[in-house]
Amino acid sequence: NGSSVFLGGAIAGANASHQASINHKLNIWRLGLRHKKSLKFLDVKLGAFFEYIKHEKTFDIHSKDLVAGQSAQQYHYQKFEGIGPHLEIMGTLYPFKDKTAMNLFAKTGMGLIFSDYSNNIKTSLNGIYQPNTYYPNQDINRMMTRIDVAVGLAYSRPISKGLVMGYALGARFVTFFNALNQSHPFNLKSHDLNYGGPFLEIKIGGHSINQ
Repeated sequence: NGSSVFLGGAIAGANASHQASINHKLNIWRLGLRHKKSLKFLDVKLGAFFEYIKHEKTFDIHSKDLVAGQSAQQYHYQKFEGIGPHLEIMGTLYPFKDKTAMNLFAKTGMGLIFSDYSNNIKTSLNGIYQPNTYYPNQDINRMMTRIDVAVGLAYSRPISKGLVMGYALGARFVTFFNALNQSHPFNLKSHDLNYGGPFLEIKIGGHSINQ
């Protein structure tokens, strides 16, 4: 028969079963200005923004000894919340004379975030919280760098007088450098946080989708 041991919020051993869930939540609010330079087939836009950013990550693991009937839970919560400047440049290429029709766009930006960072872990055994001596909690101030890149194809068409509906399909990649700390108790080195993937955007307004 295998034996199990309770270690830092998890039960390990031959008789142990585990269930884990991880969730990310990211909110970005910005206020700023854009300046546009129009050429024959190309628009170039420069933007300067002041941003508020909040990111939350939860990691929850449930462990159970199938023979002894013991259960353990580890709840890991990480958050950074802060403000900072962000600069971006965007280019829009118009392959047709009608600038309100189809176009290609690419955007890149870089910003600084002055944030409050917290890294907290709770553990329990059979529903009773245990002293958290294995994983140290953290509440610190941290400055981070963010890079944001997006490319795609946009199309817009008028739906009534002065009103335009626009569609955009593309891919976006965001990296927060040195954003989170490792969960391992003996390795608290910070690491990057990456988001990326395709997006679809629909917008109704008085201009095309990339104005």
